[in-house]
Amino acid sequence: MIMHLAGTLPAGLLMVLQFTPIIRYKSILFHRINGYICIILLIFGNVGAAIALRHNDNGTRIAAQSCEAFLVIITTIGMALAWWNIRRLQIDQHRAWMLRSMFYFGTIVSSRVMDNIASVIVTRMGDYYTVWSCDEIDFLYRQFGIQGILEAKYPQCLVPGGTLDGRVVVNAARIVTEPERAGTSGAIAFGAAVSLHSSLG
Repeated sequence: MIMHLAGTLPAGLLMVLQFTPIIRYKSILFHRINGYICIILLIFGNVGAAIALRHNDNGTRIAAQSCEAFLVIITTIGMALAWWNIRRLQIDQHRAWMLRSMFYFGTIVSSRVMDNIASVIVTRMGDYYTVWSCDEIDFLYRQFGIQGILEAKYPQCLVPGGTLDGRVVVNAARIVTEPERAGTSGAIAFGAAVSLHSSLG
C-alpha cells in the first residue's frame, strides 16, 4: 500500500500542472517531462495497488478486488493510449485519453464519498454483515491499546472449533468505539460505489 500511495499521491499533485493551460502552451518541454514523470509514478502506483490487491480482506473481498483490478487495468491502458497518441502527434486523442484516465483515477476518491453515505444507510438498516478473522479483530483493537476484546465480544474465537477457519460474522454499524463494525459498514458498499463511479465513465 505504501508503494501505491508513494506513486499516486505525488503524481496527483504533478498532474494539476499538466492540465494548467499556461504551462501546456508556454512551457512545452516542462509539460513533456512532467508528463513522463506522472506516467511513471502512476504506473508505479498501479503496480503497488496490484500487489496489495491480493491481500484486501475486508469482508467483501471479491467485489473490492474485482473493482480495484479493473481500475488498475483501465487506467494503465488509458495512459498507454494517451502516450501512444502523443507520440503520433494526435493531440486531441492524447488529451481525451489523459482525461479519461484521470477520471478513472478519481474513482477511488469520489467512491469514498459515496461509501460514507452508504455506510450511514447500511447502519440505519441494521441487517448487513461481513466476515472477519479473529486475528484481524484482535489486531485492530490492540492498535488502540485494548486487550482481551475477543474474550469480551467474540468468545467463540477462543473455543477450539468454535468458528469456521477462525472467522466470525460482524454486523455493519458506523460506531466509532467498535472499529470492526465501523469498518464493515464502509466495506459493505465499497465494491458498489467503485463500480457505480467506473460505469459513469
